[in-house]
Amino acid sequence: MRKYSMKPVCFLLFLCGVFTSCVTQGKKVQQEELSQYVEPRIGTAHCRWFHFTPGAMPFGMAKPAPSTNGHIGNKSGWEATGYDYRDQSIEGFPCLHEFQIGGIVLMPTTGSLKTIPGAVDDSTGIGYRSRFDRADEIATAGYYSVLLKDYSIRAELTATPRVAIQRYTFPAGEDSRILFDIGNRQGESGAVRDAEITFTEDGRIEGWVITEPEYVRKYQPGASVPLYFSAVLDSFKVQVEKLGYDITFVNRNLGGRTMTYLEHCHYRGVDGAVIACVDFNDPQVVELVNSDVPVVTIDHVFNNRMAVLSDNVNGLSALVRYAYANGHRRIAFIHGERTAVTENRLAGFYKSCAELGLQVPEEYVRSGVYHDPDRCAEETRALLALPQRPTCILFPDDFSAMGGCIALQEAGLSIPEDISVMGYDGIYLSRVMKPQLVTWQQNTKMLGRMAADKLVQMIEHPRVTLAEQIPVTGKLLEGGSVRSIE
Repeated sequence: MRKYSMKPVCFLLFLCGVFTSCVTQGKKVQQEELSQYVEPRIGTAHCRWFHFTPGAMPFGMAKPAPSTNGHIGNKSGWEATGYDYRDQSIEGFPCLHEFQIGGIVLMPTTGSLKTIPGAVDDSTGIGYRSRFDRADEIATAGYYSVLLKDYSIRAELTATPRVAIQRYTFPAGEDSRILFDIGNRQGESGAVRDAEITFTEDGRIEGWVITEPEYVRKYQPGASVPLYFSAVLDSFKVQVEKLGYDITFVNRNLGGRTMTYLEHCHYRGVDGAVIACVDFNDPQVVELVNSDVPVVTIDHVFNNRMAVLSDNVNGLSALVRYAYANGHRRIAFIHGERTAVTENRLAGFYKSCAELGLQVPEEYVRSGVYHDPDRCAEETRALLALPQRPTCILFPDDFSAMGGCIALQEAGLSIPEDISVMGYDGIYLSRVMKPQLVTWQQNTKMLGRMAADKLVQMIEHPRVTLAEQIPVTGKLLEGGSVRSIE
């Protein structure tokens, strides 16, 4: 990776901060941001519990953090703390900072390739770990940053409720790399028993790791812990850097100061913004969209603004037609929250059903929540309770489909013999499920690349660039979860 002199571009709005207000005697009063008083490093000495996760959200599943000694195991129960304030070197950045869960540790490096972390106090340089200074370390609620002195690399960590996000800024040079260690032990996680990793066409690293944690071996002999992962190689970042731009992430907080998204964009001096994965009805998002900052949205349409959209209409249509071609006439759809994405998927569902002459009972269309297996299981049980249950169920996404499949198994039903199921997204989990899930795979790589291209067009050629809605198609992934009905 090379370092360029780049113009700043902002990408992605993460709702990391919380803006709250209350009404007192007819006046709106902004509440004090209490997270500024949080010190995540308290207790990070003589502790075995791996509780230092400054990049995580409260109660989140993803827990990115630095690890100073996590790989050394836990022979007596106290050696490995994950992060110990007394240590002076970092061995990597786990996406799940848990003493029972190993693997999936990232570490940016330069120079000669090294494949072992090395000792905590290693002075020989045999391992890939790096020294750091506390003066170069920032640890706040929801964000962590540190300078790796041995490599002159700035590491930054944050997270959504289910996704760890790591960013590394490298010095100039051609010998830079990111180590993706799926065999790194974290405390009592135990050695890796089996693992698999693949690189997908849309720029993902996907796979699984199976470990036998020491605690499990002691109290549940023979059990193991499977861990699935999917890492996105950001196509947007790659494309904007090819075009000579840099990216920055925008949130509502800068140090102890709260500002709007638009104010943050002006503060950073950005040339344009890509907006994705936010509440598009948020007044601050609307303010940014209506400003003079060039904006491209992903999977949401504003009037007179550029939008890059996953072709959700044709995606749902393809799934319905696949079920129909296999003889299914009673097809149910559990959809996500009512967003622009959901509206398009509902349109594709109803349109294809109408074209095929299928009657869709109102009770066959259920309102669920994206990436919520429990809610999906609840709606699946409601479908099974109908006098005439569907023969095929479309789930809002592959991850939520897991909850639906569990509900079917609890009801004593086999997939696809008794009932057929289909997902959406085409994540790696859908490929390793038994039976393999029929699903629609979105072209996330093309979404990022197209958003980058269109934003740069708007920045460099504002007078000739028209506001468009650009659909990006995906593809149907077949599997064994849909039975053919004669």
